[in-house]
Amino acid sequence: MFDISEEKREEILNFYKSNQNKFTFEDERIMDMLEEHKEPICITLLQLYTYFDALDQNMNKYYEFYQYLCAKHPHIEKRKILEVASGYVPAISYLITKNNHMEQEITAMDPLNIPVQMTGVKQVNDSFSRKTNIQDYNLLISHCPCGLLDEIFSAVLREKIEFSIQTCQCGTDLTNKEWHYYIDLIIDRLKELEDDGFVIEKEYLNLSDIMRSPIITARKRSL
Repeated sequence: MFDISEEKREEILNFYKSNQNKFTFEDERIMDMLEEHKEPICITLLQLYTYFDALDQNMNKYYEFYQYLCAKHPHIEKRKILEVASGYVPAISYLITKNNHMEQEITAMDPLNIPVQMTGVKQVNDSFSRKTNIQDYNLLISHCPCGLLDEIFSAVLREKIEFSIQTCQCGTDLTNKEWHYYIDLIIDRLKELEDDGFVIEKEYLNLSDIMRSPIITARKRSL
């Protein structure tokens, strides 16, 4: 639960009402809770809290992921970044462009994208697949891409680029035991990148612990 100002609450609710046809029924219930001064921890609200600067950075779980990205991928301002499954608003891309003097525009891809004013971010209303051309990028990021994990990992293995993915169990019928076995299989599969000078890491942040799902990162080994 988060304590946000009435002004920010109204901004978010007005944005939701202006774009209500693009949200799911589950999101409608979440917004009802927000209107009732209840703020559940969920990805939809974290995206909107971030875009509307409704939370102090120290309370924002997305900001923690942003800090992780900067630590794992130095000189992020020089990277050509693709954010996959960026959601209704590309919150991670927003944090990167807000806090870094980016040399290149970030591409945020998601069929759910709602066009918003965001300097330095190109929103693409499209679905990602393993056949998506990612040759122009040198860093792929994603926060909870749901059922796209296999597609993402197939693409990065093909093109051998760095990435950080906050995985999630959404959209699967796997039990927790089956899910973590699946994650271990992914890690084993990604180890083929080690021959190309990559380090593969599985780590947890606060939100990762809440979702019981790790971040998987591949980065070039430092010389």
